[in-house]
Amino acid sequence: SVNGYDPNFMLCMKYDDGQISTYVCNTGITIKYGSELYEDRLRLSENYSAVQFETRESWYYSKDEVHSANGDTETIQSFLNALNAAEFIPWTDVPEKEGHTTSSIYDTEIYHVYFQMDNGMFVHLRLYENGYVRFQGMSDICVQLPSEAYGKFIALLDESM
Repeated sequence: SVNGYDPNFMLCMKYDDGQISTYVCNTGITIKYGSELYEDRLRLSENYSAVQFETRESWYYSKDEVHSANGDTETIQSFLNALNAAEFIPWTDVPEKEGHTTSSIYDTEIYHVYFQMDNGMFVHLRLYENGYVRFQGMSDICVQLPSEAYGKFIALLDESM
């Protein structure tokens, strides 16, 4: 089990080389609002100690060009508040990018954000154009954040590079 998390929601596996993989059980879970995942299950806003991020290109090509978000806790908290208030939608309902025939995560992805938790675990979020955010452990759903909170958070990341 993962310290501080319900074992019915999250488990981990420790390998001989010391690495740990976490696994999210998303079957049988009914969630409507972001807070039901990000606060009730992950306890994100109360337990993160640092925010790191990398561009889609860095993540996709395994460049490991990871940056730290500067100490603007107000912008980070505003982003988390918007994340918690947002309603989940199926990823398949996200409008297609103009000029494309299918909605592809690679067409609209901007950043990968890693909230380092007090227990050493990372909560990995994927940020897309137009305010869409997905939790790496549940890629079939997302939330769409209001442009103000989302835009300020994107600007913070842009400035921190």
